[in-house]
Amino acid sequence: MIIDDDSQIRQFLRRALEKSGYEVVEAADGDQGLRQFREDPCDIVITDIIMPVKDGWETIVELRKEFLHVNTIAISGGAKIGPFTYLTTAKRLGAQRILRKPIQVKELLTAVRDLTAFPGELPEARTTPRTRPVEKKLILVVDPDADHSWTLCKGLADAGHSVTQTAKADHALEIIRDQVYGVAIVDVMEARVGNTDLFQVLRGSWNPPLIVAMADFHALSVERSLVERGVDHFLGKPIDLQYLLTVISPPPEFSGTLAGLDLLDYLHFMLLTGKKTIVEVTSLSGHSCRLYLTSGRIVHAVSDAFQGEAAFFQCIEFRGGTLANLPWSEPDRVSIDKPGEWLLFEAARRKDESG
Repeated sequence: MIIDDDSQIRQFLRRALEKSGYEVVEAADGDQGLRQFREDPCDIVITDIIMPVKDGWETIVELRKEFLHVNTIAISGGAKIGPFTYLTTAKRLGAQRILRKPIQVKELLTAVRDLTAFPGELPEARTTPRTRPVEKKLILVVDPDADHSWTLCKGLADAGHSVTQTAKADHALEIIRDQVYGVAIVDVMEARVGNTDLFQVLRGSWNPPLIVAMADFHALSVERSLVERGVDHFLGKPIDLQYLLTVISPPPEFSGTLAGLDLLDYLHFMLLTGKKTIVEVTSLSGHSCRLYLTSGRIVHAVSDAFQGEAAFFQCIEFRGGTLANLPWSEPDRVSIDKPGEWLLFEAARRKDESG
C-alpha cells in the first residue's frame, strides 16, 4: 500500500513496484489508508509523512498499535524541525525503513525485498543473539475478549513465560487463592465482582504481583483511579506485546552522567517509551523544573513560579545542567493537554528562532 497525498508520487512508486511483480493499492492520506488496511491488510505500507487529515507519524503509530507485525516504510523530503527530522522521528515511532525523497527505485526495491524476506522485523535482527535471558514469570491474564486473549497469551508463552488465562474476575479470585502469580494482566471491565475489586485483592496479597490493567479506551481520570486501586501500568488494547515484555522483564538499569545530550532528544525518547516518570531538570544556575510524563504525554510541568506550558518552555531554555528520572507520583493537577510531539516541535521551533 502506498499512502501519499501527491498522486504523481503514488503513480511513480506504483509503476516501479508493479514492474517488479508486486500488487499495489493506493491511499491519498493516512485516514483512508488505515480504513483500507483494516478491510484488506497488505504486506507493506509505504507512507509519506506530511499529509492532510492524518499524517504519516499518526498512521505508523496506529498501524503498529492495531497490527503488531506490520511492515512500514516512511518516505519524506527529509525536512528538519529543530533537532528532529521527519524521517528519524518516523523511525523512532516504529517505521522499519526510511527513504528520502526523491525516491531512488533501487533503494525502494531493496527495502521492499528486505521486509518481504523477513516480515515483521529488521533482517539484521534475525542474526542478533539474545544476550539477556528472560526470567520466567507466572502470569495471570483476565480478558473477556477471546481473540485478544489468545494472541496475548501465545505471545507471552512464546517469550518463555507460564500463563494462566480466564475470562472472568470471579474465576480469577478462585485461581489466586491457590497460586501466587508474579504478574497479573487484567481487563478493566472485568476487575470487579460485586463489591470486590480484583485489583485491590491482588495488591493486598502477601506477595503482590506486578499489576497491569488494560482497556480499549484511555482517559487520564481512569488512569488516576487505577493507580489508587494498586495498578502499576495501564495499557491500551490491543496490547503492544514487545512493550508489555519490557514492562514484565525490564532490562537492567544504569545510572550516571550523560554529557552532550540534547534535552529535547531525551524527552522525545522518554515519551516514546510511554513510561510513567518525573524528569527533574536542574540548570547550571541552580534553577530546576519537573516534568510529569505518562503514557506518551507531558501532563504537568512545574518550574519556579510557573506551571503548565510556561514551565515546560522555561525548562527547555536551560543551557546545560543535570537531569534525573524520579519515581512516579501523581501531579496535583493536569496543566498540559497538548500532545507531547506538539510541545517538542514547538520548543524546537522556538530554539531555532532564538538562535
